[in-house]
Order: sequence, then structure tokens, then C-alpha cells
Amino acid sequence: MSKNKAKSVKGHVGRLMAIAIIIYIMCSFMHPMTVQVQAAEKSSLESLIEETIESDKKTFKLGNILQKAYDKLVSVFKTGGKLAKDVAKVVKLYEALNEDSEDYPDRLREFFEEYSKLSTVKRKLVDLCTNVLDAKDKLVESVRRHNLIDLYSEKQLKDIPDGKWLFTSQDETVATVNDIGVVRAVGVGYTKIIVSNANSTDELTYRVFVKKPVLNSGKFSVTKGKTISITVPASSKITEIKPGSGKISVSRSGNTLTVTGNKKGTANLYVGTDEGKTLKYKISVLAASGSGNSSKIKDVYKAYEQALKDYSRSESAYYPEGIKYTLVFIDGDDIPELAVSEGSAHASGVRLFFYDAEKKKATDLGESFGENGGFMYYERLSMIYDYYFGHGIGGLRFSLIDKNHKVSKSDFFSQGYNWEDKFAYYVNNEECSKSDYDKAYKSASAGADESKLVTVEREDMKGTYADITGGKVTKILTEIFPG
Repeated sequence: MSKNKAKSVKGHVGRLMAIAIIIYIMCSFMHPMTVQVQAAEKSSLESLIEETIESDKKTFKLGNILQKAYDKLVSVFKTGGKLAKDVAKVVKLYEALNEDSEDYPDRLREFFEEYSKLSTVKRKLVDLCTNVLDAKDKLVESVRRHNLIDLYSEKQLKDIPDGKWLFTSQDETVATVNDIGVVRAVGVGYTKIIVSNANSTDELTYRVFVKKPVLNSGKFSVTKGKTISITVPASSKITEIKPGSGKISVSRSGNTLTVTGNKKGTANLYVGTDEGKTLKYKISVLAASGSGNSSKIKDVYKAYEQALKDYSRSESAYYPEGIKYTLVFIDGDDIPELAVSEGSAHASGVRLFFYDAEKKKATDLGESFGENGGFMYYERLSMIYDYYFGHGIGGLRFSLIDKNHKVSKSDFFSQGYNWEDKFAYYVNNEECSKSDYDKAYKSASAGADESKLVTVEREDMKGTYADITGGKVTKILTEIFPG
């Protein structure tokens, strides 16, 4: 008897929740692999690899979110009264089920016996926990045999069953594989690793995408009409330079790049090396400013340093050692805003501080945006793309920031399966027609320019808690944005 059969006895409410979670995530965030492979005929391999990278990032991220949601549910039940503890006990039995173990039949029988003793309410609570866990497992399964490998690197194929297997690469100009399943990337492209068993018809397929590694190597600012110098590590030999747009121009002398600001805005500078790597530098080109700008930026950084010290000592900062920070350009002026990551947990977002020139102090917007210590915003448009996923609900809203640093929020938009097993659209958690949903979404997103949408990941933030305690905040801010 399989684990799925065990689930079939459980309540309708729990099953619908699992379906809603899984289908919503699959539809909204994942690119099915069959579609991706077919897309190779219509688009460049480079585009296909980029789509695959983004799909993997989002899938694993959501898998982690679901695991944390499950852990949270179980912890709540464990600390509750008798009803909660009865639920936790049965959930623990379900979690321990392993079809490959010798005692699986006995454990399955024990789960059935304990589950049947529960009341209807308790069964539905068990269903809630186990279906969140199953949704996470389904996400992980969808990418388990889907591998992204940097050029010239190696990766061990995972989750290969016990037994004697034969490993074969369909295209050895892209990747080779040895007799224990270690894949070596030798050329950019796509191939399949076929894992077959001489003693049976069983066959596994692992999809392998080999990409040139792109390393985020730093963020720099240059004033329009001025130049800055960037030194590429001496261990790398430059083979290619791509400015990315006409907003900057680049000249080279050895491993030193001279970058000239041509037009206000943001540009990515890509530098290829003989190691098969691509270094990525983000360049912000600022408008030419008057002679008082240097003095003003010092006041800004002084205010931000004080804000960071105050925040790290406040009750809001539960885990101050987890604080990281960087500078961003949310509104339309050339004074950067301070973004502070609260931590890496799902519920941890980013706090934003704006500079108040009249009071010469930093203004906290008073709330967090994003999740997992990062967030998304539209550069210089005073708009935040605020995504939310939790408690079985996924959706987004747009937050606008006015000149007085006040936040106004749009409607909350979400999609998923309703209790009648029909795909539905929701505005502020109220079901509506697709046309009404589209109309409201179009109104809320008016002014958004997708080309200016910026994702700020926690790992890319340069400032740390150690800088705050060590008095190095201004030094770090100056490195990010010289002013």
C-alpha cells in the first residue's frame, strides 16, 4: 500500500488545500520542463538557461517556505492543549512513513489506527499539516532531476536508487558522466543523462543545463560625464566586455576598466574571463550635481548610520546579528534610500529608510516589505512590488510611496482553486471574475515599468551587523555609493 493510498482516507478540506497550493505554485511560478525543452526550438539556448535558473530559484524558495509553514503548524499544535497534542502525535506518525523501510507496513497500520480514533475536527487539522508537507515534497520532486551546472564544474546526481546502474550522456560535448553518477560540465548547452538498469526496464532521466557562471561582483556609481575605475581580479584574464547599454562606455588597460557615465540610469557591465566565468557589475549613472552634493551625502550617511544603530537596539530587531543592509534608489532623486534586511527567515522582510533633508534624519517607513530578507521595487518610480506567500495564500500588491514618505497600498491580488475545485481569481480575498481581476490589476499597476523592476537579495547586501558595531557604516555606504 502506498503513501497516496494512506492519504485517500483523509478529509476533503485538506485535499483541496493541497491542490490549491500545488496548482497555484505550479501555474504561477514554475515553468514545466516539457515546455522549457520545446522552447529550445524557438528561442536561444541562453534564454532557455536563464528561464531555467529563475524557475529553480523560485521552486526551491517556495519549497523552503512550505517546509517552514509545516514546521510552524506542528510547533503550534505541540504547545497547545489536548486537542492540539493529539493532532501533533498523528502528524508525527505520518511524517515517519517511509515506503522503503522494512517496518513500513507496521507504521502505516499504526497511522491508520491513530487517525481513525480522531474526531472530524482533529482529522482536518492533521490533513492541513500533512498536505502542506506533501505540497513541499511535490515541489522538490519536480526539480530533483533537473540540474543546473556551471561550466567546468562537477555535480553528483542525487536520489539514485540502490543497485547497479549505467550512466549515459546524450551529448558529451555539453556534459560527461562517470560510472557513479558524477556529471562534469564541459560546454554550455543542454543534455540528458540517462540512468538505466541492465537487470530491468527501469530508467531515470536527469536534465542537465550547463551555463556560464555569472558572479555578482559589485555595485558602483558614476556621475554623468565622469569616470570611475574598476579592477578585475588579477587571477582572471579578460576575454570579453559587454557594457549592456549605452548608458555607460568602457575602456580597458590590463585588468583595470575605466567606466564613463553617459546617461542617467542603471546599466549592467558583463566581463567574460578565460575561466569561463562572467563577472557582473551593476553601474548606477547619476545626474551631474552641484558642488554642495558631497556635503549633503555625508549628512545622509550620518543619518543612516544613526538609524542603523537605533534599529539594531530596538525591539523590532529580534536577531540583530542577522541584519544586513544596502542602498537602493526607490524615489526619483539622486539620494539613495537605506534597505535593511531583518534576517533570512520567510517572515523576515526589508525595512526601508528615507532621508528627510529638513530634519536631517532618516525616516523609517514603519513596516517590512518582501520576504526571506529581500524585496522587489521599481527603480526611481516610488513603487514596491510586494509579494506575499503564507498560510496557504499567495499573492501580491503594489505599494506607492509619496513625497512625504507615506505608504499607500493597492488591492491584494491572488489566484488559486476555490472550494468547488475551480480555478478562481481574488481581489482582497474576495472571489471575482477574470475581467474584474484584470481591470483592478491594471489600475493598481499603472505606472509600473517592468524594465525597472529590481530584485534585492539578502545575500547581495554588502553591509553587515559587524559594520554597525564596529563603526564602519559610512565607509561601507561610501563604497556602495560614493556620491
